[in-house]
Amino acid sequence: MGTNNDTGDQPYRATVYHDGECPICNVEINQMKRLDKNKFVNWVDISKDQSALNAAGLSYQQTMDRIHVQDADQVMQTGVKGFLAVWEHLPYFRRLVPIVKHTPFLMPLMEWCYVFFARYRLKLTGKTMASVISHNDATSKAPHSSSTTQAGATNVDNKHYLITGGSGFIGSHLIPKLLSDNNTVTVLTRTPAKTLAQFNHAIEAIDDLSMLNASRQFDVIINLAGQGIADKRWSEKVKQQLFDSRLLITRALVDFMQRAEHKPELFISGSATGFYGLRGDEELTEDDSGDSSFSSEICTDWEEEAKAAEALGIRCCYLRTGIVLGDGGALSKMLPPFKFGLGGPMGDGKQWMSWIHMDDLIGIINHIVKTPQISGPVNGTAPNPVTNKVFASTLGKALKRPAFLPLPGFVLKILMGEMGEELLLSGQRVIPEKVTAAGYSFMYEDLEPALVEVTNKKS
Repeated sequence: MGTNNDTGDQPYRATVYHDGECPICNVEINQMKRLDKNKFVNWVDISKDQSALNAAGLSYQQTMDRIHVQDADQVMQTGVKGFLAVWEHLPYFRRLVPIVKHTPFLMPLMEWCYVFFARYRLKLTGKTMASVISHNDATSKAPHSSSTTQAGATNVDNKHYLITGGSGFIGSHLIPKLLSDNNTVTVLTRTPAKTLAQFNHAIEAIDDLSMLNASRQFDVIINLAGQGIADKRWSEKVKQQLFDSRLLITRALVDFMQRAEHKPELFISGSATGFYGLRGDEELTEDDSGDSSFSSEICTDWEEEAKAAEALGIRCCYLRTGIVLGDGGALSKMLPPFKFGLGGPMGDGKQWMSWIHMDDLIGIINHIVKTPQISGPVNGTAPNPVTNKVFASTLGKALKRPAFLPLPGFVLKILMGEMGEELLLSGQRVIPEKVTAAGYSFMYEDLEPALVEVTNKKS
């Protein structure tokens, strides 16, 4: 294979190119790694090692779509053949190799299953952008790298955006829209090579703000970074991680703006409707305050950290998003039981859900950029919030499935503790007063057409 294993006395017998950031892939890869006690296999994490991909002549998208394994003869095997090239060097697994190879029709059947699973994995983890990237050919033909900005922007009104959290749920929908409008985008990311591939190398990707000197100029900075608040049960350790993932990056952005010779026109920093806390049926606008709940506390501190940029003369907006309906996000976690007719309200179903369609959230961001009089907190929600019971029945209707099986509140409290009580059994009735007054026209004011559009797109 050209390189020796960790013992230094023999070459690797196979090299596996795998995505270390895919939780589904890691289950199978980690199992094989544990069996590779003799270090016969070189495991290359493509999310961290772009140089290895380049040396193998592979693109990131290729290796996301199918497993790639280079065997001892330096032949690149993919799919089921790739797995067989690894299995023959692992105990237990090697016994399966001759069975697969010599059983009639088994190989084609496994290949069909693998392709089906790979498509499901990509959809589930949001690893492909082919369906949403539609920027023009002039942009995609221009060469880009992690040290250069995109070319092809000729309109003097085009803006240069610096975005954190760009590869996440909202960013992965926002950035293609910005690119299609011939804007220039720089993304701060922990995995530059992966993010470059995600957006077809039409962006600049950096992994540290120190890479930007004081002369770098951005028109708009959008801060979308932050660990998912509902990803894990809230222990004290997880709570600290949630704070750190929001506050530290926000502080670093403000530090960059302080040293920047040319200040941005606008700083949009993420927040959430959780800012308002547990408020029952009360209608809430941007003028309302929070409470002592954890979700309110973390949003309040997040916004306060961002407000330091106001002292620099920068227009600042704090985007308090609700439940965003799109391909991914919270809705993708709700859909499986509803598709099987097992969905229904959570608890008594009386808690409010402030939602917004992804197209409208992107529309609001664009409206903020174009409307200088908008500043301060901005509610990123549709004008007609609904109760959880109405949301469940409307989702069932959109899917043409029954949705009457309630999930008891005590079960959610046992399983999820404080997180379940705040995020699932409580809610906020939020009204987007500021953007409505500023002339934004919603594409999806009511829940049913929004859910129908999203679920039809996903089916």
